Parts: sequence; structure tokens; C-alpha cells
Amino acid sequence: MCCSPSGKPGALNLSVNQCPKDVSGVSDLYCLHRLTPEQERVFEEHYLHCPACTKEVERSQHCIAALKAASSPPEAQ
Repeated sequence: MCCSPSGKPGALNLSVNQCPKDVSGVSDLYCLHRLTPEQERVFEEHYLHCPACTKEVERSQHCIAALKAASSPPEAQ
């Protein structure tokens, strides 16, 4: 995983010109707003022009939304 034991982003070698080694992990951290501002900027600049990483970000967003919906209390009728 690309997080340190504290749950904070560890040393990620992000590049605008190539996909991260752990695209899924970085995508999850990005969608959870767990990257540093600089890491976020670099990953955004990359994934907005990379179809594979864009797909991973969409997957992460979908999974996070599904987990939030599943953990929400049912609406009162």
C-alpha cells in the first residue's frame, strides 16, 4: 500500500509522465483527499490525460460513493 502506518501518504514517486506503480491505491487516496497538495496536483495533471488512470479514479469514486450509501442510515418514511 502507498500509505504509511499512520494512514498518511508515504513517499509516492508521482510523475506527470507515467502512471503510478499502485494506480488503484493512489486513485483511492486521491478520491479520499489523502494526498498532499503537491501529490494531488501531479496526479491530477497526469490522470486527466491518461485513460487508464481516469478509469481508476472513476472506479474509486464509484466505490467510495457505494460505501457511503451503504453506511448511511435509512431515510425516515
